[in-house]
Amino acid sequence: IENFGFSVYDKSITNEILEHFPNISIQLPFNIVNQDFKNLIKKTNIKTFLRSIFLQGLLVSNKIKDFNIELKLRHELYLKYIKDRKINPIHLSLDFINLQKKIDYVIFGVKNIYQLNEILNYKSKKKFDEENINNIREILIDFGYPQKWIN
Repeated sequence: IENFGFSVYDKSITNEILEHFPNISIQLPFNIVNQDFKNLIKKTNIKTFLRSIFLQGLLVSNKIKDFNIELKLRHELYLKYIKDRKINPIHLSLDFINLQKKIDYVIFGVKNIYQLNEILNYKSKKKFDEENINNIREILIDFGYPQKWIN
């Protein structure tokens, strides 16, 4: 094996691993809502793979299941917010990720070939709006971790 790395969910274990393996590859969640690893991404000796850039689909879904009423209400507020401002949620997420300076790879899931084509063919067209990011993050901040979605 020429390279190896690890996938992390929790910041607390990450620093301990990096103390022992400073040149390891790391896969971590990072998106508009969950920015816990922002400082880690900036480290130059770590090969970074971002996942969950669409927050397990929450940021690009028009409707979610009713397993958490508070999440459903917050998601509806989010949808209204982006609709009122004519924001494409895929483009917003991609623009946000593109602003991060030290990213080696992005891993994402898609529902179909059309969604994949939209992502792969997207060219940043809008100026990044920090206020929108902060407002969206505020709406969904309690749900940045999918494990918290279940009541």
